[in-house]
Amino acid sequence: MKERTADLQWGVDRLKAVMDKQPALIMSEQDEQEQKLHQDEQEQEPQQQQEKLELQKQSEESITVEQIEQPKDIAGSSSGESTNASYIDSAGTDSSDIYHVKWIRHAGKQHPVVTQNINGPCPLLAIANILLLRGTISLPSGCDYVASQDLMQRLGDALLDIVTRQQQSNAGNKDEQNNLEQLVGDSLSLFPRLQTGLDINIGFSGYSKFEYTPELDIFDRFNIELVHGWVLDPQQCDVAQFIEQLTYNQLVEKIITAKNGEDQELLAQAIAAEEFLNCSSNQLTVFGLWQLTESLKEGSLCVLFRNNHFSTLTKHQGQLYLLVTDQGYLHQPDVVWETLNNIDNDSTFMNADFRRVSGAGIKA
Repeated sequence: MKERTADLQWGVDRLKAVMDKQPALIMSEQDEQEQKLHQDEQEQEPQQQQEKLELQKQSEESITVEQIEQPKDIAGSSSGESTNASYIDSAGTDSSDIYHVKWIRHAGKQHPVVTQNINGPCPLLAIANILLLRGTISLPSGCDYVASQDLMQRLGDALLDIVTRQQQSNAGNKDEQNNLEQLVGDSLSLFPRLQTGLDINIGFSGYSKFEYTPELDIFDRFNIELVHGWVLDPQQCDVAQFIEQLTYNQLVEKIITAKNGEDQELLAQAIAAEEFLNCSSNQLTVFGLWQLTESLKEGSLCVLFRNNHFSTLTKHQGQLYLLVTDQGYLHQPDVVWETLNNIDNDSTFMNADFRRVSGAGIKA
């Protein structure tokens, strides 16, 4: 990594302090064998060491660490030759924190995309995938796996690069530099929460309305727009006045208060508001979808928050598409995007050129 300014060294130290100190490396099979063998040599008695070395010579196929199976075919390999699978020391990284990498074509170049397992940390993956598609961060060419800790380290490096450039452009403004240092320190301290979930509370008055929490600063630091589609149509007069500019948490509290009160008019509005929540429980409204389609810039990449899930969203030729990161489609290189053009959870799979994938059908 390029040389950093002295006043940002604290940021590197802060990053190391808030992250797990176990090494998070993307290793080849040979590197993994050598590391494990070196550890065994230090821990075993000389006679045991000799027996292990003789055993390894008898079979070059054997490996000394738990091997993660390599996918049969990854789209977008850097060359026509088969790439080596990536391995991560099972003693240093929990298997649930290891993610498959799928290579796709985006904007004329090959980019890695981190796929999500059943309980994957979607805030981390959504942010990382946008930065990977932008080219802000990268992974080794042809790698098949990555650990969550490695992703966080790369995000930390990217954040420090961004702040370094901002400090250089504000070299004469000491207050602004101090503010940047505070912001990056706060963001780095929140990085571990990207693995478990963020405190997000949407506002019903617009696609970009959220209650402010420190977690939102992470998106701002990386210049990533966070959006949602659970927006109330202002023409719904029966509930618009009751909901106004409220967030979800505020609305729930207001409904409970009204239902426990004696004001009949307020009670009727609360019942209507509750019906709105029930009817839009998929957290996407027709008005919200329209607002997203009209407001997002062509070709932009942003994070969509919906049903406590964070997805990578883009706009292409006036239509909205979600990046397919489900690990179940890892070996389907043509499945790259899926449409977001209705509120019924019906979507069509598209390839890297945003053309319908033949035979993939419709996802419901």
